[in-house]
Amino acid sequence: MIFLESYYTGQLYLLKLLTILDLGTTLYIFNNLSCFYNFRKALRHKYAITGSLEVPILGYSDVTIQVTKPDKSKGILRLKDVAFYTDFNTNLVLFRLLQKRGFY
Repeated sequence: MIFLESYYTGQLYLLKLLTILDLGTTLYIFNNLSCFYNFRKALRHKYAITGSLEVPILGYSDVTIQVTKPDKSKGILRLKDVAFYTDFNTNLVLFRLLQKRGFY
């Protein structure tokens, strides 16, 4: 099982379109299928735990996001094996994995 902070409510709100850096999650998770390429369906019974809810993971893929570098220039960051769940209220990027790749 994968544990997430409580970002799931099943309702649309302002953060739905944003991607945030998260210190507590254990995986990347995005809510918009159009961000994904090389999408593959998840095996049955794959869930993320958020609060007291089990949220089904619908699939995995790679996602590319635009980032601002310390020198204020723009760059591209490719995230691999991002989980997809359409009702998640924001897109989460796992800080711990970025640190391993040299991003702070």
